[in-house]
Amino acid sequence: MAADKTGTLSRKQLILTSLCRHLNVNYELVLRSVYPGSIEETDIKDLCLTVANMSDTSANGSAWSDNEEVAKWIAFAGGFPANSEACLGALEKLNENLATKSVLLGNGLKVSAADAVVFSAIYSSVVHIFVRPIFFLI
Repeated sequence: MAADKTGTLSRKQLILTSLCRHLNVNYELVLRSVYPGSIEETDIKDLCLTVANMSDTSANGSAWSDNEEVAKWIAFAGGFPANSEACLGALEKLNENLATKSVLLGNGLKVSAADAVVFSAIYSSVVHIFVRPIFFLI
């Protein structure tokens, strides 16, 4: 998996990796067969549709291409701000959507591919909220 000069993965790489894991698609195969160049030049929606089409349940791709809700969450993930101040508004929007349900799409019993895509996009912005030192008083 390619990383930038600082050793960190780009947002598209994180989204693609997460989606491949969620749909049981070989990440390296996607890179070799579909995008031999940089994935940074490819639209995030096209990347996600390609992975969905390569999954064992290839109906995912055709279902995604016509689903406005899936497209909305892919666009949300692709456009999630890197700036910590700007991401607060996007997180508030996400929080409003999740106020009455457990997952973005579906019946709330199973994590959808859209959930995996959005999670991978926001993870680096919210991880510090959950990872706090715990001090014990003796």
